[in-house]
This record gives sequence, C-alpha cells and structure tokens, in this order.
Amino acid sequence: MTYAPNYNNTGATFSADINSLNFGVTTTGAVNFQPKIQNFIADIDLFIGWDQFVCGLWSRISIPVNWTNWNMHLCDSNQSNPGNLIFPFNLMVDGEAADVPYANLQQGWVGNRPFGDAPVMLSGCINGAKDVTEVAGLKLELGYDFIRKTDRHFALSCLVVVPTGNTANAQYLFEPISGSNKQWELGIDINAHYNFWEAIECHKSLGIHFDVAIMGMLKRNQKRLFGLRAGPDGTCNAGAAWLLLKEFDSAQEYSILQRASNILALNANIGSGFETNLGILLKYVHSHFSIDLGYELYYRNSESISNRVPIAEKKYGIKGDTGAGTNTTASTSTISINGTPDGTPVYLKDSDVCVCTALQPAYLSNKLFNFIAHNWDSNWQPTFGVGYSYEWAHKHNGANNLAVNQWSILVKGAASF
Repeated sequence: MTYAPNYNNTGATFSADINSLNFGVTTTGAVNFQPKIQNFIADIDLFIGWDQFVCGLWSRISIPVNWTNWNMHLCDSNQSNPGNLIFPFNLMVDGEAADVPYANLQQGWVGNRPFGDAPVMLSGCINGAKDVTEVAGLKLELGYDFIRKTDRHFALSCLVVVPTGNTANAQYLFEPISGSNKQWELGIDINAHYNFWEAIECHKSLGIHFDVAIMGMLKRNQKRLFGLRAGPDGTCNAGAAWLLLKEFDSAQEYSILQRASNILALNANIGSGFETNLGILLKYVHSHFSIDLGYELYYRNSESISNRVPIAEKKYGIKGDTGAGTNTTASTSTISINGTPDGTPVYLKDSDVCVCTALQPAYLSNKLFNFIAHNWDSNWQPTFGVGYSYEWAHKHNGANNLAVNQWSILVKGAASF
C-alpha cells in the first residue's frame, strides 16, 4: 500500500492508498505486511480411570499452557526521508503550525505520540509485536467406555472448557489471543477405534480411530475495534476506523481532534455459538512402536453480537482537510480521499458504526498430521513420541484466509501410575 499526505479538499481521487495525515505523517512511501503467529503449547494432560467404582468410567483434565507471539512484520520503503517537519498552519491545531512527530508511516502506526490537537492512538495500533502467556482453556472431561476391548472401543464424554485464556481489548489490530476469547464451552465428544487387521503372535495391528467433538460456546463481553461508514456512498469503508475526527462539546463547538480508532473501540457481547472438529486416523502398531497418520476437519460458525456500547451522538465528525479549531466537517472523506467540506457540521451517528468488520466470519480448516511413538515395559509404562501437522484454511463464501495456515512440531511424553 502506498501513502502520502493529501492536502486536497475537493474530493478528487488521490494517487496514494492512504492519506498519511490521518496518522501524523507528512512524507511518502509504501508499506507491506508479512503477518506471523508463533505458538508454544505445553499441554499437561491427566487421565484418571474410575473402574474401581464404576467400570468404564474415566475423567480427563487438560491444562494447555500457551505462549503466543503475533507480529505484523511491517516494512516501510521510506527509512530516510521524514518529509516536512511541521504541519500546515491551522491544520492540526488552531493558530499554529504543529510539529510532525513521525518520520514515516511505520512509526505513525505505532501511534504513541500526539500531534497538534490529536491524542495518542489508544486502540487499533497497527505496528508492533506482542505476546501473551496464558492457560488457553482448562478442559474438563467426564467419559464412559461403552465398549472396551483390545481390538475396539466406543466412548462418549461430556466436556467443559473453562475460559482461562485472554480476550480481545482492541489495543492492537493484530492482537495476540490465547484460547477462545474467554468463552465458556460446553459439549460432547465421541471417540472410537477398530482394529481391522491383527497379527497377535507378532504384536502387530492396523486400525482406524475416530473422534468428533461438538461444542456450544457462550458469548463474552469484550472490546473490539469496529468500522465506520464513510465516503461518498456512506458504506462500510476500509480504513475508516483510522480517520481523524473532530470532537465537539455539549454546545456543538469544536473541542479537540480525536482518532476514530479510540472512539470505535467498543465493548459488546460477542461469540461464536458452535464449533466442531472431526478427526480420523490410521494407527499401525508393531510391538512397542506405533505410527499414526490422520486428518482433522475443524469448523466454527460466524460470530454474533449483542449489547454493543453505542457511540455518543452529535459529538464527533470526520475532519478531512478542514482546519482544527473550526466546526467544519468533511463527512465524505475516506482513508485516502479528503471529502469536500460540509455546508453544516455532519455528526457521526451510532448507525454509522460498522459491526461486521469486528466479527470473525465462519471458517473451515483442514489438518494433516503424523505421529510416531514408542513405549517401554515397566511399572510406569512410559511413552515418548514425536510428530508434525499442517493446517490450512478452506475458502468460504468466496473469501480466503479466514483461518491461519500453520504447521506444528509435536513432542509427547506419558506415564501411568
């Protein structure tokens, strides 16, 4: 994407994708992204059999400790030309030529410096790597084996996922999330296996294993960055959440400049109502060695929203290229184009908030995985294994990249006592 300062207020098409003045930048350049997510998960799993009380009854506790790092890997072509060192007179503060705080858009997207009457960016910051370490979701499971034989089994369990991770707070556009946004999850799991070939005298077998989990998810109150209707057609406009606004007092007189992202970071009850994953694998066992080759399908339905906090009426208007200190707005401005000044102030309404930009659409992902393990004969029956997996998103309703493409290396150890 290209950027440059746009000083034109006629609504004319602008040569750059981004009017950099919205971010306190007066130079030109181009930016690109290479977003990357890294995870390290230590999953502590405790299985308890209750056969001495009820034959076939068991429980499982899973504690996934997750470190996750999210980085936009933003690159800016301009590293040496800071542009003008001051803004035009009256543009950012009434009666003054304010200082320019940033040398390029890469710095401007950090948003940690005010300029003129505009405050720092408290929400929707675009640049910067962030990480969190959380227990992604404490998983409690109670199950019963209806069939339990050496060559086959069938089990049904009830699941509860306690929301121990973190949730969105809209401080960053690319925000690290561990878990399911602190949503409670309730559901069932069905798992089974059948060995369709066995050579008992050689301690060999080949079987198919099946697992499906169906989970209901409860909404969680969280803060998200919403979009804004802008431009000549007044539709949800890409980038409008980062426009500069004018804030007016109770008498509808100019007060200060404001960043739209600070105003559009709103609390609401948000969540996906349903998710499911289906796994199937072939397992080959030869004495103490086993090899798994499997496939997993994951689906989560689109998020829904309720009880969103509204924005204040008759308090904000889009600035465009109009001067600070005046009541004039430019309501048809976009992140690239400055709209023509309005004849009378046009205030943002709560209906101008775009909800869809803050919600995750439904998505489907596929995973292939392989695992090799070895166990030893001893009182504790120790097991050690390694594996890998690759997950890719499925195109949905014509949209790509709804889920993250990712690969993983797996290491597992287990013991019985």
